Amino acid sequence: MRPLPRAAAALALLLLAGCSGGTVAAEPQPGGTRTVAHERGTVEVPADARSVVALDEYAGLNLLTVGIRPAAVFGGLSSELGTTVLGDAGVGVTPAPTMITSPDLEAIAATGPDVIVLTSPGSLLDTTYPQLSAIAPTVVLPFEGDWREPVRVAGAAFGAEDRAGAVVGVLEDRLAELREATGRQPLQLSVLGSFQDMLYSPAPANPGSRLVADAGITRPEAELAAAAGASASTIPVSAEMLPAHDADAVVVLGGSIYDSEAVTGLPTFAALHAARAGRTTVAVGEMWAGGTALATWWVLDDLTTLTGGGLTLGTVDDGPARAAALQAAADDAS
Repeated sequence: MRPLPRAAAALALLLLAGCSGGTVAAEPQPGGTRTVAHERGTVEVPADARSVVALDEYAGLNLLTVGIRPAAVFGGLSSELGTTVLGDAGVGVTPAPTMITSPDLEAIAATGPDVIVLTSPGSLLDTTYPQLSAIAPTVVLPFEGDWREPVRVAGAAFGAEDRAGAVVGVLEDRLAELREATGRQPLQLSVLGSFQDMLYSPAPANPGSRLVADAGITRPEAELAAAAGASASTIPVSAEMLPAHDADAVVVLGGSIYDSEAVTGLPTFAALHAARAGRTTVAVGEMWAGGTALATWWVLDDLTTLTGGGLTLGTVDDGPARAAALQAAADDAS
């Protein structure tokens, strides 16, 4: 990946990490519109929208999950897995690594959107949301906070509340099953990552971290501190501090913008009890960051493996199959 797109993707993910979700409400109106409540207040969207354009892969994935096929998806997060899954579903992704941080308004307008959907980049919306809204009604999906909210907002925006409810239901059922398993077989898990030369651990507010906690899996005390630094979702870690992150198993985030070797290559990492016992593994970082229903399903898959004593976690190549499994489960529940 070239330096500029990589830096833009990292900045976009940092911005996403500072965002919080909101309450969702959508009611069809007599005038042919639907009122959607999201983090920017409320917006009126056409009840019969035909051309829905996603500015990033996470938004595209959440739309697909609730049965909405985007007319166009821009690669605002440079997500390898998102591009793979969307492509497998026949939805192309236009490379656009700066679309979240600096939207190409002309390119967006050229797609002729009835509705624009994006994953929240936080305070940048103060500038970009009015610009996007001048093109078409714009719906912002939350990233930070309750892992249920992105799919609920997507469903409410397009009258797909039943489908969104089915998706949330199957995820909650899987979470309950995992919680039962961890009750029988307790697990302490450490999660570490590195990007743009920053060593860190996802903070408790991170969607993936919330899911780990909801599953009854504990983490080292050092990973329960408040976030600090450029992101509201990361806890800075130094090489010297790694011993405080030892656990029954250690997951290192990799792929895309995540540099797993910057973690595993540290002498202090090799000295961890988990490393010496062969209880470390690499996970797809962008899925463990959360933000989509697929990410929740993905992390539940990985946590089930870890709770059972396994270490072989999902890879980007598993993306289409895992996405299909989520859709099939939601179909059965609908």
